[in-house]
Amino acid sequence: MPLLLAVALLLWPVVANQPPLAQSMSLQSAETVIRAAVVARVGARAEVTVRTIDPAPSGPFKEARPDPAAILNGKPIRFTLIRESGLPMVAYVTLTVAAEHALAARAIERNHAIGDGDLMPITAELMGVPMRPTATVAMLKGGRALRPIPAGGVVLASFVATRRAIEPGDKVTVLAISGDIEVSATLVAADGGPIGATIRVVNPDTKRLLKGRIVGDGLVEVINGR
Repeated sequence: MPLLLAVALLLWPVVANQPPLAQSMSLQSAETVIRAAVVARVGARAEVTVRTIDPAPSGPFKEARPDPAAILNGKPIRFTLIRESGLPMVAYVTLTVAAEHALAARAIERNHAIGDGDLMPITAELMGVPMRPTATVAMLKGGRALRPIPAGGVVLASFVATRRAIEPGDKVTVLAISGDIEVSATLVAADGGPIGATIRVVNPDTKRLLKGRIVGDGLVEVINGR
């Protein structure tokens, strides 16, 4: 079994049994629940600094809910702070959010396939964008632009239909494992999908189809040796 898959299988029971962040948190300060809410919206890579909360909150709280239409632009953002009991509190929060993200190195047209030279990485404060998940250059490369993106613009995850681990027609490395014996070959994917998906791969010379499970980018393990 490939190391990547073995590690994933070992970690899965631990990760799968963890409760969602909002449910696992005990009562916290307003600043803590606000920061957690922003990270949940933007991504785990985000560094959030809460600068002001108006009016001053009287906590503790169990959850913060940002305005669904919030824009990160340095201006106050409306949050609803949820107590364990009693009425929620509305507060206006100024904050800064910094994260690794991608900028368009040049103007990108709708439906353009993101390739080398289209994006550049940066770690900086997010400005003028919705409070939505960010994405790195590596995550976006190979995807398809869903909208026009101006040169220098921040490229959010929602702007691009990201490429899956394998797409139909990709050349893939196929592993067949039996005990201590491991055989690999380069075949062609007949289907596509994310890691964990079951797909068919074909030998372009013999046209023989095999069924396998995607265990990494461009990597498939044959199921039951067939």
